[in-house]
Amino acid sequence: MGLVIRHHVLTAPAVPAFVWPDATNTGAVGTPVATYATRQAITASNVTITDVRYDDGVIITGNNVTLRNCWVNNGGYFGIEADTTLGLTVDRCTVVGTRNQWYNLGIGTGGNAIVTNCDVSNHQHAIAGGSGVSLVKYNYIHDAFLHPDPRPVTFSIGSPCTATLVGHGYVAGDPISFNTTGTLPSPLIVSDAIGDRYWVIAAGLTADTFRFSASGGGPAINTSGTQSGVHSVYSNWDKHVGGVSIKGGQTDLLVEDNFIYGQDTTCIFCKDDFAPVTNVRINHNKCMNQPGKAGPGYQIQVGAGTKVSVTNCRVTNNFMEKGGYGHVDCSGTTDITFQENNWSYTLNRYLLPGE
Repeated sequence: MGLVIRHHVLTAPAVPAFVWPDATNTGAVGTPVATYATRQAITASNVTITDVRYDDGVIITGNNVTLRNCWVNNGGYFGIEADTTLGLTVDRCTVVGTRNQWYNLGIGTGGNAIVTNCDVSNHQHAIAGGSGVSLVKYNYIHDAFLHPDPRPVTFSIGSPCTATLVGHGYVAGDPISFNTTGTLPSPLIVSDAIGDRYWVIAAGLTADTFRFSASGGGPAINTSGTQSGVHSVYSNWDKHVGGVSIKGGQTDLLVEDNFIYGQDTTCIFCKDDFAPVTNVRINHNKCMNQPGKAGPGYQIQVGAGTKVSVTNCRVTNNFMEKGGYGHVDCSGTTDITFQENNWSYTLNRYLLPGE
């Protein structure tokens, strides 16, 4: 079935008797009964955990785990890391990134997961949908974070070379690239293409300094010669930002009633990067440009990628501002099969094809 667009009347919809999620009606409330300063592991299955504060994130490997009314500060790659599990429920939790990773993810769900009534902020990806039947409903997603690239960096001349950047936030394996207003020390090159980049290594890594290799896991680079000008480091080659990221394996996912402030890429992203996707319903979400920040290219993106299989995706009854390029992107594909009653605050009317 090809793309179907229905827009009906071109007048403003009646204001529904509905309160969008925000900071006042989502996230954890009250006082935690326990607080953990270091990253915790939950290995048991069929457990419910309530009113706990995790100040360095939590990794879940058990199935059918429920986190309810918990506070999670993400000091690493994941806030809630549960991407290998089944039956995760995250309800009324506050998940905040601490901004010390070049790439981070708020809630990584596994299969058949439910994420509801959460306040998720300061992450590159807020919620990543797992496989199977899942629900992402009534969440407030805002203030996405990327390192402010480019950032000034200095290099030593020596064996090995040491780069200095206060509070860089890198971990071993992070890809980086360089530019300069003058000349970089030999053999460093300006990296203006994705193939010309370097990798942070574990040796010599501190909060304010790092060493790097020319290949992932390779030896530290030695520098020689002279240098001039102001040097810069970039750390966001793969900086796609998504409020709700759907990237493969979903067979019946409902994304509904969420309020998402978007930046850079999109508020809701549906693509088959890792596996085919089918029966995704993106219904009645509010997708807006983050105040004071550059908005996303599109508020909602749906399209076939490496697997060329995104089928029966429905985008209905959403409210949104126009992104940098448009509202809903499904250009060049026929895998979005139903789009209806999506309202543009920017145009003050229902959306037409290609908008």
